[in-house]
Amino acid sequence: MLELRSKARQRRREHPDTARFCRLTERDREVIKIVALHGAASRRQLVDLGLFTSTSRANRRLRQLFDNRYLRRTKLATSLYSAETIYILGPNASQLVAEETGLDSIELARQARRQPERMFLEHHLSVLSVRLALRKETEDVRVSMFASEPECRHEYEIVNGLQVIRRLVKPDAFCLIEDDLGVLPCFIELDRGHVSLPQMKGVFGRYDLYQADGAFAAAYEVAEPFQVLVITTAGERRIKHLAALVPEGSIEVKFALYAEVVRQGFFGCLWYDKAGSGPIQLLDRPDERATT
Repeated sequence: MLELRSKARQRRREHPDTARFCRLTERDREVIKIVALHGAASRRQLVDLGLFTSTSRANRRLRQLFDNRYLRRTKLATSLYSAETIYILGPNASQLVAEETGLDSIELARQARRQPERMFLEHHLSVLSVRLALRKETEDVRVSMFASEPECRHEYEIVNGLQVIRRLVKPDAFCLIEDDLGVLPCFIELDRGHVSLPQMKGVFGRYDLYQADGAFAAAYEVAEPFQVLVITTAGERRIKHLAALVPEGSIEVKFALYAEVVRQGFFGCLWYDKAGSGPIQLLDRPDERATT
């Protein structure tokens, strides 16, 4: 009898209890939007973003959002004997997110049905951890804007004579960083070592064209040239290989180890330039600071 009750409780934990109704609050909408824009989020990350004041409050509300099918849950192994609950978009949330963000409702509905593979879950969660690392601001630096991949994905056209060329940039994130010298626009690429070096060379080439075409300035209304920040989980040797791919005289690219970004935030002395030299600070801009 005890075993039967235990199994019944387990089923209730694993499946939504659709009889439990909840009225959405502004915080609920923000939680759902964060999960949709990043693809996935853990409870710990949602607490660290300031969306909940305690773990117990997060557990209760996330359970209600799960029961009402605004969120789904999956498991991600964190060690040999433990797994973390990860929240992904639920079927009742796609229209809500489309109305609040302007994203394609059909694609959001697909996202709400899709079960992401482990590799993509780890990528989504790592990008959200990078966003959290950006919150470690200093007195003289602030992040005035952050956009996730669906928000900064940009497909645009270039007319070359009678030919129309369609181009696409798809960063993992974009942010605007401000200090006493002005604004620093940054695209973020999270590298887990799965993408081949020729493919990464193509990524840098697309960013180079994005700057040269004037498409970035038109889309973001920012006069300053952008930097590309590549954050890798694959070690220092990967940084050297990636740095060698950046064309001479092209966009500014900086590299950092993921573990150091998470530990120190963005503004520590942890970045390497495209020549592979470093570590330096992100806001080291020698030409500007030499005249200050």
